[in-house]
Amino acid sequence: VSLSLEFLLQTFLYKGMVKRRLRKRVKKAKKVFIFWGVSEISTSLAKIVNSSNRKDDYLILFFKLKKDAHKAHKEGFMSFLSASSITVEDIEMSEKVNGLVFYSNNEKTSRDYFEKHLENIFGKDKYYLEGAEIEKVENELELKFKENCDDEELIIAKEKYRTLLRENKGSKFSIFILSENEGDNLVELDRLLRSEFVESHRLNISFYCQAHKDAKNVSFVRDGKSNTEIAYVDLIDTSLLAIQSLKLDQNQHPINFVEHNDEGIVTSEFNSLILGFGDTAKEALAYLYEYGAFIGEDGNRSKFHCTIIDKNIEIKKGTYLSQRPALKDSDLLTFENLGIGTADYWQKIDTIADKLNYVIIAMGEDRLNISTAIDLFNYCYRKREGKLDNFAIYIRLHKDSNLKFVKKIINYYKVDNNEYIRVFGTYESI
Repeated sequence: VSLSLEFLLQTFLYKGMVKRRLRKRVKKAKKVFIFWGVSEISTSLAKIVNSSNRKDDYLILFFKLKKDAHKAHKEGFMSFLSASSITVEDIEMSEKVNGLVFYSNNEKTSRDYFEKHLENIFGKDKYYLEGAEIEKVENELELKFKENCDDEELIIAKEKYRTLLRENKGSKFSIFILSENEGDNLVELDRLLRSEFVESHRLNISFYCQAHKDAKNVSFVRDGKSNTEIAYVDLIDTSLLAIQSLKLDQNQHPINFVEHNDEGIVTSEFNSLILGFGDTAKEALAYLYEYGAFIGEDGNRSKFHCTIIDKNIEIKKGTYLSQRPALKDSDLLTFENLGIGTADYWQKIDTIADKLNYVIIAMGEDRLNISTAIDLFNYCYRKREGKLDNFAIYIRLHKDSNLKFVKKIINYYKVDNNEYIRVFGTYESI
């Protein structure tokens, strides 16, 4: 009972502290970072924001959703405490990033919940330019310059005007929707874009939504400059950015894993392996196919081959190849429908282990990626009798909390002080 009372008191005091901080900081905040949902990637980004800005100039707000609260649900006597849904972990996290956490456990929709809190915090402040006022000023601008400007010049003038307002009027709102569920993210984005608050403050609002930049999702992207657009919207494609991190580091490029002469002619094969064929793996295949293209001794492309293994490869490769007809009958790629760890899988590994240069493991689950990398490294080490020249295994790691554990593994499996297991694509790096 004492523990429960202490928790309730702490929650009550936290809410009081939130109100005091808001009154003090809202007026000063030039930038407002809103994280829609509490997740590891959002707290990781908040830590970076907290370390790179002046504390008086910005405000970090976490809006905890019902699905976030459900994860922390407790059974029995303690279950009544979850009604507040502000946990000790939330309080500690908010202190670390100098932010504030909000939650509403009623049955309102996410849009109503968003409106309720943001209108209370910012809505009554006349310092922010509302949508109606924007249209009024633009109409006046049009009447004033209509006689001296053609339609194209008037459009340019309006865009410049909107840009000036964006730079000089009110706080800038950056709203991040970063859960691991792409479908949920897009649903929440659509709801928030239709809120009155966004309509009223649209000049100063930017949305960043974690979703794959494919043909069906790209329609959400907005540059925020057109009068018909509500706000700036960009999609954060973590799979694309994870592979981009390899592209930006020249030490990880395939050229470092082949032999070449002084004239730049590649004299050895480049053989790669991709385990898993999700979004990250598809980006990885494009990366290896492009960055693994070298001039060979005969003047043509040097020997290249990539093996892709996934237990559901027949389903996954269909649409992928239909959009890339040149790869359908290519002898540069081999797709294998195999389960990781099966006898057929190890039989396939045995046939390619001697010549492997570059391995990318991206199966969507950190622990599975890690254990698969260790097993594969040990097998290749035995098969190649310790000769690991021009060889590396890259693990896609999502959660920053697993990084410390993986670094111990990487250090343990060093050979002659060389790292053959490497990590890419953590949330922090993205």
